[in-house]
Amino acid sequence: MILELGANDMLRGFEPSVTRAALVMILTQPRSSADCRASCCGVRTQPSRGDEYKSAFAAMFSGLASEHDVLFYPAFDDAFVDDAQLKLPDGLHPTAAGIEAVVTRILPKVEVLDRRARHRDR
Repeated sequence: MILELGANDMLRGFEPSVTRAALVMILTQPRSSADCRASCCGVRTQPSRGDEYKSAFAAMFSGLASEHDVLFYPAFDDAFVDDAQLKLPDGLHPTAAGIEAVVTRILPKVEVLDRRARHRDR
């Protein structure tokens, strides 16, 4: 399982604790299965939210990964967020090329996740 959720919560200004509670539920339910391995991906926070909010959101993702012993990728959107040609006109979502950039960047973590699943170790 590759979990990348929370960006819309951030854009809407939800408190990180609300998003965190939802992500904990998502991380714990499938992990009760011995066959499930997980990775958690963070996202970059919008500068308009301020430094305190940005820090709280970033810490939420890394903290969840640590607490639940899952692989962590700090910001899946780093692959496209600074390149207008890799984003749709909304300025938020990746184009097909942006998705390719995400896959290229995250692939090493996915390969580690795959090895863990095959060897059933965490």
